[in-house]
Amino acid sequence: MKNAVLNYPDSYHYTAIEHKSDDHIGYWKIDTETEKLTICPSLRRILELQNNQPVDMVDVISILRFPQLLNLSREYQKALICGQQFDIRLKVCTRKGEVKWFRVTGTPYHRRWGKPDKIIGTAEDVTQQVVAERLGFAVMNHELRSPLTLIKLNTQSAMNMLPFEFNKRVSQTLSILDMQTDSMIRLLEEYRISTQDQSSRHRLTEFELTKIIDVIIGEIRTTYPSHKFEQSIDGPAWVKADKHQIIRALISYLINSLNLSAPASKITIGLIKKETMVEVAVSGTGSIFAQDKEGDLFKLAEARCARLGKGSASGLSQARNIIESQGGQVKAGCYENRGFVLYFTLPIHRTAGKNLQ
Repeated sequence: MKNAVLNYPDSYHYTAIEHKSDDHIGYWKIDTETEKLTICPSLRRILELQNNQPVDMVDVISILRFPQLLNLSREYQKALICGQQFDIRLKVCTRKGEVKWFRVTGTPYHRRWGKPDKIIGTAEDVTQQVVAERLGFAVMNHELRSPLTLIKLNTQSAMNMLPFEFNKRVSQTLSILDMQTDSMIRLLEEYRISTQDQSSRHRLTEFELTKIIDVIIGEIRTTYPSHKFEQSIDGPAWVKADKHQIIRALISYLINSLNLSAPASKITIGLIKKETMVEVAVSGTGSIFAQDKEGDLFKLAEARCARLGKGSASGLSQARNIIESQGGQVKAGCYENRGFVLYFTLPIHRTAGKNLQ
């Protein structure tokens, strides 16, 4: 394992290399002869176990759902029999009733030929990453629902007309169906990401930013029902950017604002149009900055989110990279009543007077 240093057999310790924060990642090992499970203190904290509490396989089984248990058992047997590494996602329910997602990796450790003596691995809390992915898919589903419904209705209409008449109405309906199909394909292309070439060009499209904000707020209310979400929008704002990347940045801003805020608090998302830029601000409650603090406050917010141990997949550093690659800027500041606010700006796209008052 390239991101850990392991000493066996007398003791084991780990030195993280590739992770900025170890608060969301833990390490474990299983002695295949005795089936004794050993976990590090970080993983104990993640699983909400006491430091002096003994842990065995029964404790692991008790927090796993049945399908997850079958998946883990299958991968464990492959590691024992074939010496195969595994990398899976598991959904667990902690002793306090909190649902979490983990990325679990395992590597067989051999001292001699045959059955491995130990299986060692990591368990990383990727709950925030899963939430961000699901919100992104929910937004995409919301945008696809309308054209798909229209296509279905027009198809049914064409089928009903065909047995009775073969005139211009049929061809017009089918032409409309064809245009809507093309619209759906273009929308799918906007969301398609090239995973083979990370340096590929952004898929720039024109879109109305306030509509995206409405959809994201509607979806995130169902995920975080205890929080209150408010909007302060200064009219429609058209931008030209990679829509999928901007959605990821907005979700990252909201999730990290929730992590920085108090439980069941209010999150406000605002949009202000300026001469050449549109500014989006997400504000929450929580004194993460001193009132007289100066310098790059956004970097301080990045560091604070990293210390919270919520994983790097939905971190503010990723949002910064997305916004700056689209020609925008990010910043942070103090808000009234000892709150905080995270900003980002994007260039306004003026087409056919859409952004003109």
